Amino acid sequence: MPLIEWTQKLSVNFEEIDNQHKKLIQLINKLHDAMKKGKGSSILDDVLKEMTDYAKYHFGTEEKFMEQFKFPELKEHKEQHHDFINKVGEFTEEMKDSKIGMSLKVMHFLADWLKTHIINEDHKYVPYLKK
Repeated sequence: MPLIEWTQKLSVNFEEIDNQHKKLIQLINKLHDAMKKGKGSSILDDVLKEMTDYAKYHFGTEEKFMEQFKFPELKEHKEQHHDFINKVGEFTEEMKDSKIGMSLKVMHFLADWLKTHIINEDHKYVPYLKK
């Protein structure tokens, strides 16, 4: 069973963004599946790299639409994206010292941040995209 399942509650009803959110969820679930098999630390580096790269791409897409549709909270939203990338970078640095327990810490951060961000923050720009 995946850690995060896609539900309508996570949807922003904008296909391109929903598909990108699904990809981010797949990456988190990939780490979760590996952890269940006792192999979380062996793929953590790869998942964090892929998560960082894809998150940057995704955030760029969101920010482009928010600019285009004049979302008034764009600056704050961009800061949240920036903070996420920085946090994932911190995890990457921490892993250089020790991978013990890192997979679990990272997985929970990624899952909690993504779900909370989509539901509480991304849904704020939906009315602007629908104009």
